Amino acid sequence: MILILSEQRDVSTDKVCEWLDFYNTPYLRLDEEWSTNIIQKINITNQQIDVFFEYNNQLYNIIDFKIIWCRRGFFNIIPPPPSAYLNKKIPIEAKKLFHHQLSEERHSLFDFIGEFIVTKNHINDMRKYNSNKLIVLQQAIKIGLKIPETVICKKAEDITLTNRIITKTIKDVFRRKNEKYLFDLCVRSMQREAIKNDDEFYYSLFQHQINREIEIRSFVFQKNIFSMAIFPIDKNITDIRDGDAFSTRMVPFNLPIQIITKLKKLLKNIGLESASIDLIYDGNDFVFLELNPAGQFDYVSVRCNYYIERTIANNLTKYSTIN
Repeated sequence: MILILSEQRDVSTDKVCEWLDFYNTPYLRLDEEWSTNIIQKINITNQQIDVFFEYNNQLYNIIDFKIIWCRRGFFNIIPPPPSAYLNKKIPIEAKKLFHHQLSEERHSLFDFIGEFIVTKNHINDMRKYNSNKLIVLQQAIKIGLKIPETVICKKAEDITLTNRIITKTIKDVFRRKNEKYLFDLCVRSMQREAIKNDDEFYYSLFQHQINREIEIRSFVFQKNIFSMAIFPIDKNITDIRDGDAFSTRMVPFNLPIQIITKLKKLLKNIGLESASIDLIYDGNDFVFLELNPAGQFDYVSVRCNYYIERTIANNLTKYSTIN
């Protein structure tokens, strides 16, 4: 059987599961919302390690699954709130200390389960859904990929980039909204001259803005790579997600073999079997921007008729037939 760790409303996972149903391939899908505190016990002996979890009143052992696909979901362990500890006579400071200790033990359990999963047939690591952009850039340089010139600083005078620059989050894209406000920290373009030299701020990431001839979205799944070239009608749009998808030309694209080789090596070096990757072609070179281990691939699949979800289902099915 296949174990899929995903999240609710993930269209990409939905489509893969439809193909698995078509192939009559047995699988168990655990969505993030259903995977909290379902670990029941862990047995560690000289002969074997068993990690048991309960789902729909049935007990499962992780070692019984032929392959585990970590696709945005994880085994989540949440400690009780401080107010639940001991009795009312215990000072709140002591309760907070107990809560901190259990939180640390939760991290140990989470890391152990993640490490245990990667000893099995697996695709990706539930501990690496949020890649460190800076480490990824460092690894990209090591294998010979070109990247945009990047500066991280907290004073405007330290921004050594000239002309047009972009700014984006050091970690993940942040976008939240409610009835009154939209908090948006996506990629934004700006002129260096717009920042006063005496401005100070929290650590921020700035990059030289590459002259974009083609923007490329690639999805890597094990040995397969699917790429899409994007030709935005409005050249002033910095982040493609801000534009009108229906006024943008998107077509299948074949990356040069040397770039494909480097991208696969990059994923191997950071311990991933699958990721979405963003690149730009400036007319001379392919420039690596970033990768997302849990990125969506449905957009690329539908636009380019790749049927990526069928390829993934085929690969998972092959693992499920291993004795």
